[in-house]
Amino acid sequence: MTMESFWVAIMFVVAGVLMLLAEYVAPKTYIALPGVLMLALGIIFLIYPEGVGDWWSSAIMVAVLVLLVFAAMKFFQMLAPSEQNEAIVAVSTAGKRGTVLEDVMPNATAGKIQFDDGTKSATAAVRIPAGAQVVVIEDKGTHVVVAEAEKKP
Repeated sequence: MTMESFWVAIMFVVAGVLMLLAEYVAPKTYIALPGVLMLALGIIFLIYPEGVGDWWSSAIMVAVLVLLVFAAMKFFQMLAPSEQNEAIVAVSTAGKRGTVLEDVMPNATAGKIQFDDGTKSATAAVRIPAGAQVVVIEDKGTHVVVAEAEKKP
């Protein structure tokens, strides 16, 4: 191993460790995977520095790195919290009553409805003016379908 190849390998290892630390300190920067690859390349260069020039050694390194990429992706997916659970827990607004903030129009989701816990875009079969009381017929996730609520005597 020449001194030059040793320092190149050390630089890869240090860069990989720094990237992993940066991902740990600031999650979702998406530099953990390149960090793992840099670390792996550095270790490979430390173990087998003279193999970089051979075609078969390069092919083996590429195969190892591809396997490491998939292993690292699976590992980081296991660590990441599942965002699917939030969608499952979401409560439907069907049956809720609200007040129209912006006119609700048929075939458009530009209307806004105010509920006790926030606002939502809305559409309806007929035009419903601002200020009217509505009831949610169907919750479509990104918007709701409403109908004008029956007026109480």
